[in-house]
Amino acid sequence: MRLKILYTTRKYSTLQGIAPEEARDRYPQLITMDTESNFSLTGGFKQAIAEAQKIESDYTQSHFGHTPQRRPP
Repeated sequence: MRLKILYTTRKYSTLQGIAPEEARDRYPQLITMDTESNFSLTGGFKQAIAEAQKIESDYTQSHFGHTPQRRPP
């Protein structure tokens, strides 16, 4: 997100330029970003996030009897 803010800031200022290529290519297994700082999470990273959320939900359900989305009255 910082790179997107950097791009936007530079686009509307006298500091023309883009985020450095090494910053855009720093975590290719997590995020892809073009020269205009449009970005997307990779499929593997999205899957890892979904799995972590499921583990957290399963843990909460088994230990506390409810999920964050469905609390008992």
